[in-house]
Amino acid sequence: KLSSLVATDVELFLSLVDRAKIESPEQSLLTFCEALDQVRGMPFATLRGYGWAHAEGLVARVDAVVVDAAHRAAELCLDHGDARGALWAVNQGLVASPVNEMLFCDRMLAYYLVGDRAGIEATMTELERQVAMSTPGDGVSPETRALYRMLLRDDETTGASTTASAAG
Repeated sequence: KLSSLVATDVELFLSLVDRAKIESPEQSLLTFCEALDQVRGMPFATLRGYGWAHAEGLVARVDAVVVDAAHRAAELCLDHGDARGALWAVNQGLVASPVNEMLFCDRMLAYYLVGDRAGIEATMTELERQVAMSTPGDGVSPETRALYRMLLRDDETTGASTTASAAG
């Protein structure tokens, strides 16, 4: 058991996310981004001897909290027309959870915001590839496919630009 004076990166991350949940939307976004800036990979993926983290559900919990923080940050960015910020948040979430459909949907919405049809299509292609590699036979959910079709259909009817890119 570690001394109470020792803090872990997981504790810091969880603390920031907890704080973000009770802050104003503007401050919440900054705090979610501060937490997401700590994400460097999948929880406990590169470390040996941490089977207990899987057995105790810590890995699944951290994964879920990272995804939720990335999704909330992306939503806040999208609400303010900040596609670049939304893409950054989504990408940070996907570092920890590379096959999360909700984050891929957020990415498609960010590309839609700037009229980047190619970005929407590339996002769906990448999601299909990730899902096929991780859970063969399952496929992308019907809800995600419906969002994809809707975004492309809206893009065609609004005449949105197909060359803009928020990823920079």
